[in-house]
Amino acid sequence: MPYLKRPRPKGRTQSKHPAAKRRLCVIASLVAVLVAVNALASWMFIPYGSKAGLVWHDYGELTSLNTVMVGPYAQNSVNPRTLDAALGSESFNLGTPSQSLNNAYQALQKAIEDWHIERAIVCIEYDALFEKPVAQEDIAFITHKQEQESLVQVARDQASLMFSDFFLSSHYSLSCIFPWTYNHVPFTFKDVSANIENRLEGNVHAAARSYAALVNDAPWTYDNTGFVGLTNTLSGECTHGFDYAPHKDDEISGDTLHTLMRICGLCVQNGVKLYVVVPPVCASSLVNNGESYLQRMGSVQELLEKWGCTYFDLNMIKPNLLEFNGDELSDLSHLTATAADEVSTALAELIRKAEAGEDVYDSLFAYDESGWNEYLLSIKYVDSLDFEAKRYNGSVYVEAKPVTGTQSTVMYQLETRTSKEGRWEVVRPWDLSPTFELDLTDLKSLEFRISAKSLQCADTIRSVTGLATQ
Repeated sequence: MPYLKRPRPKGRTQSKHPAAKRRLCVIASLVAVLVAVNALASWMFIPYGSKAGLVWHDYGELTSLNTVMVGPYAQNSVNPRTLDAALGSESFNLGTPSQSLNNAYQALQKAIEDWHIERAIVCIEYDALFEKPVAQEDIAFITHKQEQESLVQVARDQASLMFSDFFLSSHYSLSCIFPWTYNHVPFTFKDVSANIENRLEGNVHAAARSYAALVNDAPWTYDNTGFVGLTNTLSGECTHGFDYAPHKDDEISGDTLHTLMRICGLCVQNGVKLYVVVPPVCASSLVNNGESYLQRMGSVQELLEKWGCTYFDLNMIKPNLLEFNGDELSDLSHLTATAADEVSTALAELIRKAEAGEDVYDSLFAYDESGWNEYLLSIKYVDSLDFEAKRYNGSVYVEAKPVTGTQSTVMYQLETRTSKEGRWEVVRPWDLSPTFELDLTDLKSLEFRISAKSLQCADTIRSVTGLATQ
C-alpha cells in the first residue's frame, strides 16, 4: 500500500525549529529587560538640573527665536538679554559646558529646523582649536537634547556620536548607550535619592541649584535664557605655575576646521547670518603665544571669511569700544557675568555695524605687526605675575616677572612670613624695582609674597607667593 501523508489540521502551523524560536524569545526578553533597566538607571542617576539640562528645558519653552549662540565658549560669554536690548533681536544661548563644535553644529541645526533663525553666533577660543571633545559633556548634551526630539532624530544623534572617530577609538561609544555610567550623580543613597526627588518634583531650576551645591560648582546665576553668569572673580594670586600657551607648538585640529566649515555650509544653505566670535581670555594667553596666535587666528579668519562668515576676535577689540582692567575673568578663560554683559553690548554694536554695511574692523586690532603692537600698548594693567629665584652667599635673590602692556609702569611690594600660620609683614613697600634680596642667614626657609600693579591701572593687583630655602 502506498504511503499516505497525513494532512495537517487547518489553521495550525508547526515550527521546524522550536528551540531556535524559544532562544529568540529569551533574547528579545533579555533585551527588553536591559533597555528597561538602562532607562530606569538613566532616570535615577543622570543629574536632573545640570547646566545642559537647564538649556534644553528652557529652549523647549520658547515661543519665538531668531538668534542663537552656540560653541565651546558661548554659555558664559554672551547674554541674550543684553544682546536683545541693543539689537532688538529674540535670542537664546544654546551653548552648553565644554560644548564640542560637533555639538554646536547639532544645536544650530535644530534651531534652524525649529525656528528658521536669522542669525547664529559661534563662540570659539584659541585653545579650543586644538582640544578634543570632553566625553562627559558630549554625552550630557546628547542626553538632554533628545528630550526635545523625535525617536528618528534621537537615533540619528546617537549614531553621529557613537560612530565619530573620537568615540570609536575609546570606551565612550559604550558609555553613549549607557550614559548613566559616565554622567551621573555620586553613587550614594543621599545623592541618588535627592536626584530622584528633584525629578519627581519637576522643577529643573531648583534642581540645578541643588545639584550645583552637591558638586561644589562655582557660584553662578541663570535667568532662563541659556546664559550662565559666573559670579566669582579670578583671584589675584592665580598667577604662578599656569601654562598660558599649552598649544603654542601644536597644529590646529583638522577635525575642528572641518566642523567649522560644516557650520559655515549649514548657515549658507539656510540663509543664516553667521558670526564666529572669540570671547576675551587672559592677556597672558595672547602674549605668551605671540606670533603663533597671530598666524593661527589669522588663518582661521581668512578661511571663515571665504565662506562669507563675519569674524570677531574680541581679545583684539579697541578700548574705545571695550576697555579691560584685568578683572573681567572668572578663571583664565571664562568671563564673569558683569564682563559678559559688557562684551555682549560691544558685540551687539559690531553686529549692528556689520549689518548696516559699515566697516567693523576699524574697531579691532589687525593680526599683523602693527595691530599687535597696538594691542600690547592697550594693556594698562598687570595681567599675571611670575618670578625667578637664585641663591647666592646665604641669600635668595628674587626677580618679579609681570605680563603687562609695553608702556605700563609697574610697581612691586614684598611681604614675608616664617610659617604658614604667621602674618604677612611688609618688608619692602611699593617700589619700581622688580628684584628683592631675602636674607636666610638665620632661617631655614622663608615664605614670600610679591605683589605688582601698574601705575596706569593701580586697582588691579596681582600677587605671587614662593618659598625660599637654604
